[in-house]
Amino acid sequence: MTLDGVAGRLVLRPGSAEPVLCERPMVGARLLDRLTAGRRAVLLPELLGAVFTLCGHAQRATARRAVRAALDLAGGCGDVSDSRGEESAAMALEARSVALHVLREHLQRLALDLPALAGAATAAGTPHWLVDAPVLGLPAPGRSRQDGAEALRAVAEALPAWLERRLFGMPAQRWLERWRAEGAGWLALWCRHQAAHPVAHPVARALLALQPMAETVAWPCRALAPLAGREADRGHELRALAAALARVPRFAERPHRYGAAAEPGPWTRTAESWPVLTAWDRLGARLADVAAIGVAPDTALAQGAVGVGAGEGIAWTEMARGLLVHWVRLEDVSNGRAHDPETARIARCHVLAPTEWNFHPDGGLAQWLRSAHHSEAEVRLAAAALDPCLAFTVEREARHA
Repeated sequence: MTLDGVAGRLVLRPGSAEPVLCERPMVGARLLDRLTAGRRAVLLPELLGAVFTLCGHAQRATARRAVRAALDLAGGCGDVSDSRGEESAAMALEARSVALHVLREHLQRLALDLPALAGAATAAGTPHWLVDAPVLGLPAPGRSRQDGAEALRAVAEALPAWLERRLFGMPAQRWLERWRAEGAGWLALWCRHQAAHPVAHPVARALLALQPMAETVAWPCRALAPLAGREADRGHELRALAAALARVPRFAERPHRYGAAAEPGPWTRTAESWPVLTAWDRLGARLADVAAIGVAPDTALAQGAVGVGAGEGIAWTEMARGLLVHWVRLEDVSNGRAHDPETARIARCHVLAPTEWNFHPDGGLAQWLRSAHHSEAEVRLAAAALDPCLAFTVEREARHA
């Protein structure tokens, strides 16, 4: 199989009875079993980070926590998201790194995708307003923990001033407060204010150009929110996800929550569902995510892990496109004894990614696409609002006389 074949394909067919074709072999049980079964558990994070390169930091961090949960809780269950001492410090550093990489991903999408959607010509290379972004200098995975911690701290400290100067034109905290109070109306007001400047910000200019279309492109949002509510409810939801990944064939490729498709994304971080949510709302929520992470990178995004059985763990990470979940089961757990981290091996592993939720053939976007009147520009805007992690094509069914 070629690398393109492993990456998969996403085809959107407006007006078709089957409007979404999302095929990603890399999340399928067959390919993941071939890649991971029998391998040492400590190698899983780097392996998955290499396979899922677009969000490698989140994949590594999630896999590491899933393995840790399976190792630490072999023979029992319990929450491991509040580990102490050195391990807790490492997890905190990991959380900061993931959050800053999420912010970088958001900025790159805002800089590259929005102007193209708005029909603006884009020059090669990094856009001028982004060239000095602190997150472009994030440390590589191989750096020592101390050097990495210092580099991440420097990036986090530089972000608020950079966001005020280069993106929002005001403190990110104030922008975020206005968004939370006024929502889409604040986004429109901010864009108009930015566009009134002698040199309009490219993001605001692109958003204003897209606004008329983005406010009419809308579909229902049934939020995927397994982390909401009380701790007991969260545990129940996560164990239900783990059971489905363990028992339901192809669950990671066609996931569902209580029998229905659901949608993760920055707009579902608070576990809200909406009868209708526009592309304008979703684009605004991505900007709000930038502000929230810039203000508090250590706490803006949820992450954690829980043991769900002997040698079995599930971990989660909120990232740019929504909630990422890893489920891991280790070999030789029948005796219930704790595993040796250096010798434990993977029996099974599943990756549950946002793209499979958002581009589910029975999901909200698919329902909207079945209406034949949508233009290609509208379809591309809708897809970009959800931000798939692979390239997509738009096809129309041939009409016969």
